[in-house]
Amino acid sequence: MDTSGNTETKTLSLKASLKVKKENRRVYLEAYYIYGETYGESTMEKIDVNNRWELRLNGFFPFWDIKYYRNPFQKYGYRLSTGPGLGYYFFKSEKTYLSASYYIQSHYDYLTGEVERYVNYTVHNMEARFRYKFDENLKFRQKVLYRLSDRQPGDYWVDFEVSIVNNLTKRLALELSYTANYQNKPVDPSVKRLDTTLSTFLVVRF
Repeated sequence: MDTSGNTETKTLSLKASLKVKKENRRVYLEAYYIYGETYGESTMEKIDVNNRWELRLNGFFPFWDIKYYRNPFQKYGYRLSTGPGLGYYFFKSEKTYLSASYYIQSHYDYLTGEVERYVNYTVHNMEARFRYKFDENLKFRQKVLYRLSDRQPGDYWVDFEVSIVNNLTKRLALELSYTANYQNKPVDPSVKRLDTTLSTFLVVRF
């Protein structure tokens, strides 16, 4: 979006994903980027990149994640995190699935609040995912993630995401997505605890 005149606003939002599927192996690469500015001043910026290496073993899926995160408005100059995990599909079919997973990650953060500093700590993650296909062209997805940190007592996050994808053609789709990210103890007093985003994407498949 680009407006001028009485208001001067620029907003750019992008998502990209790559999936490589073998018999019992999966490789996922997902990236999300949003940027906005008003009258030449940055008003939002977020980068979230996740690389997952996964095995499929009779309903279980052990995996390893490597992540990069940046959000200067939450005072995260950047975050690097990695670690192993284990998940399980309670049921899985072409139409629907429900899975849960636990994974532990080592975080290395560069924080840009009142005092710039580097922090290293461990995070325990508990995640549930659900998908349901109404038909060949319409599907619903939901994810809930609870993250508990040993950085300080009572330090946790809750991430919620829900989306509806409507296929227009074999390669084009529309996606409506809503996310809510709550952090119980922000790293700086100026940071609010809850961030929400409502987005509409034009999806192109290659």
